[in-house]
Amino acid sequence: NKTATLVAFGKPNTVYSIAVYYSTTISNAKGLESKLSDDNGRVEWNWKIGGSVKTGRYKIVVSGGDESLETEIQIHGN
Repeated sequence: NKTATLVAFGKPNTVYSIAVYYSTTISNAKGLESKLSDDNGRVEWNWKIGGSVKTGRYKIVVSGGDESLETEIQIHGN
């Protein structure tokens, strides 16, 4: 039950979406809604990682403005 934060920089004033994949399931945690980047292209998501998520590395995909970025989050003993 920890909070995660991801900050991305893309195009200014552009809607970006985030998908966090825990195993084969996409998280629907509060805070993972699509967001509008600011005038500098900055967009930030904060969400709670549930206690049932197992230790491991999980894929995160951010997309918007005809761009897509894939990264990952590593969970330690949640």
